[in-house]
Amino acid sequence: MSRIVIKLLLSGLLLNVGSIATAALITFDDRATFTEALGDSLQVQDWSDFPAGTVLEGAPVDGITYSSTSSEALVVGSLRGANWRIGYDRGNGRYSSFSNQILTFAFDEPLDYFAVALSQGNQNQGVRGEGSSTWRITTGDESFESTAIYTLDDFSGESFFGVSGLSGASFVDVQRVSSDSNIVWNVREMLYGVGSNYAVPEPPPWALLGLPLFGLFARKFFG
Repeated sequence: MSRIVIKLLLSGLLLNVGSIATAALITFDDRATFTEALGDSLQVQDWSDFPAGTVLEGAPVDGITYSSTSSEALVVGSLRGANWRIGYDRGNGRYSSFSNQILTFAFDEPLDYFAVALSQGNQNQGVRGEGSSTWRITTGDESFESTAIYTLDDFSGESFFGVSGLSGASFVDVQRVSSDSNIVWNVREMLYGVGSNYAVPEPPPWALLGLPLFGLFARKFFG
């Protein structure tokens, strides 16, 4: 067996063990499954403790810095259908939701998992529709999409989208990339945290035993 072959085998073994020890990215489309899996480390923000008109952009608010692609500042609005609570101030106690904007949530502490409960009013002048919407979560180089289907019986157009195993992300972008059911949407609540209950998988016994033995063999072979 040549030295080159042994080097390749050793490199492959190291890469295999490294990939096994890396926490996997997992996506969720169900709130109950997400909260059950992540347990007590979960934090939830629905902005219900903030007075209407509270400006969210600028300085961090409870460890989170808010921004969007709109030139208007994000604020906490008055409670609306399906618990819509953040948006843009239109004056006289009126607030608008989102359409083509991208929302960015930047976190002071490294983020391991993140989810949003999303709503869109599924009616136009009192007439409900049916169709689908595609949502996207982006953090760093990673991007995830989820498609929600809406029916005539779905008044508020609810969907849930979560990701675990982000490995210390510092920000998350949320956007709706397409929809054939309604033009407006909002975030009903945000769920997030660090140090999730997803343990990093242990390497299998063959890797724990085989790597030292293979290393000894390689040192002997190479002299």
